Amino acid sequence: MRGLIPAFVACLLSLSALLLPSGAFAQERRVVVTEGADYFGADYDLRKDVELGGCQAACVADSQCLAFTYNLEARWCFLKNGVGELRAVGGAVSGRIADAAEVQPNIEEQRVSELGLLPQGYLDEARRFVGRLADAAGGEDGLESAITAAQQRSDPSAAADLYRAALRLAPERFDLWTSYTNSILRVVSDDWQVQQRLAEDRTSGAINAYLRAASPEDRAWALELLGLALAARSDFKPAIRAYRDSLALIEDSYRRKAYEALLAEHGFRIVDHVVEADAAAPRICLNFSDRLAEGSGDLADFVSVDGGANLAVEASGQQVCIDGVEHGRRYHVTAREGLPSVDGETLARSADLDIFVRDRAPSVRFLGNAYVLPEGGQPTIPVVTVNTQRIEAELFRIGDRQLARTLADGAFLRDLGEWETDEIEAKSGVKVWEGTVDVSSEINREITTAIPVGELQAKLEPGAYVLTADAVNNTDEYAPKATQWFVVTDLGLTTLSGNDGLHVMVRSLGTAGPVGDVALRLVAVNNEVLGEART
Repeated sequence: MRGLIPAFVACLLSLSALLLPSGAFAQERRVVVTEGADYFGADYDLRKDVELGGCQAACVADSQCLAFTYNLEARWCFLKNGVGELRAVGGAVSGRIADAAEVQPNIEEQRVSELGLLPQGYLDEARRFVGRLADAAGGEDGLESAITAAQQRSDPSAAADLYRAALRLAPERFDLWTSYTNSILRVVSDDWQVQQRLAEDRTSGAINAYLRAASPEDRAWALELLGLALAARSDFKPAIRAYRDSLALIEDSYRRKAYEALLAEHGFRIVDHVVEADAAAPRICLNFSDRLAEGSGDLADFVSVDGGANLAVEASGQQVCIDGVEHGRRYHVTAREGLPSVDGETLARSADLDIFVRDRAPSVRFLGNAYVLPEGGQPTIPVVTVNTQRIEAELFRIGDRQLARTLADGAFLRDLGEWETDEIEAKSGVKVWEGTVDVSSEINREITTAIPVGELQAKLEPGAYVLTADAVNNTDEYAPKATQWFVVTDLGLTTLSGNDGLHVMVRSLGTAGPVGDVALRLVAVNNEVLGEART
């Protein structure tokens, strides 16, 4: 539904609302330095003729100091008891005390390496998001004021904007990233452009939170938010992996319930099954949501059939197929948990299926493309039938000057539907016979019957014909009919093309001897006569 997070994602959100990041932060006063900038206002002390390092150390040592600005030319150090608006000032270096989690050296690089589940594009979005924080409105009254205002807002959109303003002042704080992500996840819109922006902001917020997570508890919380953001973006595979990694760090009953709900609907699973009952050798195929792992061991350990010890089980792509089943029988198939997919996921739960292999549907087909019948005699055309005792057939003769059009239309040698045979009868040929042919039948067996074409019409004139057939008990009235194209003639043509033109040799199909005084006509695809000659 446009503008709404899917219902199951909303359910996950309601579950996660009960969770709070529970890691204890190892507190220390750290300095976040910004060059070419000044935290406006809140000065309470001025120290002159000091080095930058001494200015920074003085702020860290004084519990009243929350920020400082250092003038490189004058060597003056301005200590501040508040964090004001960060303004661009040449020749200045500013620092801010960050009372947040102790961050290990190179922790962001380590966290990026742990997010192998994500496409690179998501990480790029997260970096661009940080780069745009300078454009966030608000924060003029200081960091703590922005945080307090955000916490007091019941509107998630307004709260997200305020947390974003706070992040402009303190982009290293894990708690601000999680609070922002938690708020933006609850924002909905009917505008598709806003929906796109929300999707990117949710994943960017969760990724940036994880890049700043120090403890296992923080990492688990950030990964849960990432799973929620990815699920809201309908990117379910990495969402499931994010939840799985979160649970591997910290087991939590609410998080586990949300993960299992997501896994059941969008994880590696059986999506459906098909029974290839119309084949002479039927088989049952289970279709999975993802490709199966190659070389995953004996499939019989994962897929079994009650009483089917002699049945062959084979995997290919996203299918597991069972060969050797019989028509008219019911089978109980079990796919056991643990069956692996190519990306490392496994079937979370065993699945039991009761599957019936029906009898073959009534069908008719012709054998081969040997479509030249000699003139005279009693020619026959073989037809193969399944589960029918009678076929309905029609025989059409194509006009000589309509052969080029039939070839151009692509109908020649192709199975024809009802409307196409009507088109032939109306525009390019004539129906010379219509009726039924009785055939033998054995349940599910293919029976070959020779249709005596020579008996269908008192005399088959030389020319091109098309014979269509269908089982009288076939219920699919829109399917193409079995179609046999053939030519009745006693003449066989051999053509050779060379620099001196086209050579045509005519022989009798009955005697194999050359035939003279035969009129020849060369016709183009557009039905234009290109030339005439006699042998």
